[in-house]
Amino acid sequence: MRKRGGIVSTNVECTSDSDSESGEERVVAWTTAKIFITAFLFRALLVCYGPVHDYLFDVNFTDVDYRVFTDAAAYVRRGRSPYERATYRYTPLLAWLLVPNTVWPEFGKMIFCVLDIAVGYDCYETATAPLLARKPSKRTHSRITREAKQAIVIFWLANPLTAIISARGNADVIVCAAVVHTLKLLLNNQWLLAAVVHGLIAIQLKIYPLIYLPSIFLYISNVRIATGYLDCCRKFLLNWKGFVFVLVSLMSFALSILVYFLLYGNRYIYESLLYHISRTDTRHNFSPYFYSFYLLDGETTFSQLVGRIAFGPQAALILLISVR
Repeated sequence: MRKRGGIVSTNVECTSDSDSESGEERVVAWTTAKIFITAFLFRALLVCYGPVHDYLFDVNFTDVDYRVFTDAAAYVRRGRSPYERATYRYTPLLAWLLVPNTVWPEFGKMIFCVLDIAVGYDCYETATAPLLARKPSKRTHSRITREAKQAIVIFWLANPLTAIISARGNADVIVCAAVVHTLKLLLNNQWLLAAVVHGLIAIQLKIYPLIYLPSIFLYISNVRIATGYLDCCRKFLLNWKGFVFVLVSLMSFALSILVYFLLYGNRYIYESLLYHISRTDTRHNFSPYFYSFYLLDGETTFSQLVGRIAFGPQAALILLISVR
């Protein structure tokens, strides 16, 4: 009986393992197109749910800033400045993009969801392209694509956080899409176009993608494969592509600033750029310094000092990651 019981137990375990493996195979057996279409349809369903939730509940599903975007787009449609809408402190590019919101309020959310899927696709391409370029065997090719599909589904396409953020009408996905596409272009050796995309779109939408320039510069210079200190210095100083990339990115950003300044004047400079440099946000709690700023709300001098001190570790970490 013990022996038979052991056999039964082994069979159950084998059956369980077999079911698990077959389940994984069913997931990765989906074609790439089917995976991305399903992910988009799920996000589209969330977008359709949004107005219903907003009508039924006191706490809205729609991001509060999305209404600001839509109001600013309405001003643009009438030929006026988006900055006539109080608290619109974003690039005019966003208001221009969302002009169709004045006809169909959910348009922008759908665009954000499409870009959310585009981020997943670019990540998939970025993960697989360098490996598949080596022309691996059929078995290795299958393994690479299978693992890439699993990673993209788990960390992005089926991630409820990314799906809900886009479906609520948060525009941060545009910046994410621009940055990830910059990396994809770099891997495809389209570094000049990548520089334009990074400066004209990513940095223009949000200033913070500037922090990626050191990493990109050092990636192009290939200092990571230097054989010694002198070789590292040589690769750094002779990295003309890296210098051109940084220059083109900054010039593209400066050109966009000039165009928007000619259209909207000093109001654009303050609301879109200077305001974000000087403001202290005590309501967004993704920062490890959030609670300190919250307690110091109203103590302008001390909170600014804390902000400057907090900048030091961040800058050091960026430089360290860039070198590595």
